[in-house]
Amino acid sequence: MEKSHLIVPIMNTRVRHDEIWIATANIKIDQIRSSIKDANYGYVTVLGLAKGKIDFREKVAKALSLQHFMLLRLQEAEKFSNRIQKFEVENSILKLAEELISGDIEVKFSTFHTYD
Repeated sequence: MEKSHLIVPIMNTRVRHDEIWIATANIKIDQIRSSIKDANYGYVTVLGLAKGKIDFREKVAKALSLQHFMLLRLQEAEKFSNRIQKFEVENSILKLAEELISGDIEVKFSTFHTYD
């Protein structure tokens, strides 16, 4: 895969001092209320606008609860700007970052991967 040279701004013009953060969320699925009925747990890459790691975790937990998931663990949380300097990031993740900058939602999820 060719490395993207897209530069994503880290500042959000809507809320000063928020930066894009990225992590992998390990979740528990509420099989009664969630649209996912065939699994108990899952992983998802999540991006969010936050002032720091604690703020990011709180926003992710809230966004997940609105979809009837419970955050169990947030892994490898770091500023998106740091991640793209160290690793090649898929175009779909870069697109989520762009949507955060231009949209009015503070948390975006990639594809959910489920397991029992």
